[in-house]
Amino acid sequence: MYMKKIIIAVSLFILLNFILVSNVLSWDNDVTHKDLSSFAAENSILNKNNGDYLKNLGFSKELLEEFKWNQDRKTVKDWLRDGAFYEDAGNWVNAIMATARWKNHFHNPLKPWSEAGLTDIQSGESSLLWAQDGSNQQGFLEKDWSWRKVRVSKCASEV
Repeated sequence: MYMKKIIIAVSLFILLNFILVSNVLSWDNDVTHKDLSSFAAENSILNKNNGDYLKNLGFSKELLEEFKWNQDRKTVKDWLRDGAFYEDAGNWVNAIMATARWKNHFHNPLKPWSEAGLTDIQSGESSLLWAQDGSNQQGFLEKDWSWRKVRVSKCASEV
């Protein structure tokens, strides 16, 4: 009888952990990563209070400079927030199918670039190479958002 109570208690504990795990884990694609990216931008040299980096590049409104992509017009800060969301696109099914973008989200500066990506359970390309590799991005969720595509596209600061 005592063993049965322990098994029930442990089972309930495990079940509750699975139910509440999304609330316990603070990292999620919808809110936390967007907020962290926004916070990072505000506390980086992109913010006018920490330097004139964007202003020196011709963006007089710094993080509030607007860019238009297709029909969407957003500020630099909002594009950074959305980029964080899209670069985390994918779930475990996408990971198994090798189409999850987050696999290419890491860079280890202590390794050669060809080996500097995610190398635990799954491997991924270094984020520095990933940002430039439009042909590889085509096979992933959200397709090609490489530097080259964005630079040569109609993503101009049409204010």
